Amino acid sequence: MLIDEYRNIIVTQNQMKKAGKLILFGLLIVTFSQLLFVGCLEEDNKDYYAEEMKLLQQFLEQNDITVEPTASGLYFLPSDTGTGEYAEIGDSVSIYYAGFNLIGSIIATNIESVAIEYGVEDFFTDYSPFTFKLGEEGYVVEGIEEGLTYMREGGTATMIIPSPIAIPETYTTLLYDIELIEVIKPSK
Repeated sequence: MLIDEYRNIIVTQNQMKKAGKLILFGLLIVTFSQLLFVGCLEEDNKDYYAEEMKLLQQFLEQNDITVEPTASGLYFLPSDTGTGEYAEIGDSVSIYYAGFNLIGSIIATNIESVAIEYGVEDFFTDYSPFTFKLGEEGYVVEGIEEGLTYMREGGTATMIIPSPIAIPETYTTLLYDIELIEVIKPSK
């Protein structure tokens, strides 16, 4: 009798977990579809950009962020400056990251505890540091690359990245928390 009840509980838990995954996956598909749809509209995109900037300004005010953006529009907020080498274009870097939109929905992470906290641990399964070469296209968005050049090995920072230096034509500002684990200088 107890074994049957235990099996029923396990089956129910597994069904709930699968349903939760399907719902989250569906929400991700809807979100990305909306982002793609916005980029495909032939209307005046200036309205979308203005709306994005309005939402960004509200976010900055609500969170008491007073740092000035860089020339590109990046808001760089260091948490820990680190003690190692500065990252430069041409270096390889290893990072941990957690990416969000401004309403707090997670979009990417390689930090297991963050994935678990947001209930998306089955979607992001590679929890090792992400290593890539700064300056090579296709690895990270422009804003992250720029922000990494302000960081030293061992440092942590939050980067608020408007769409022109994140994913243009989505009109969605991204927020990334990044830890620069290692800077690997090219061999001479």
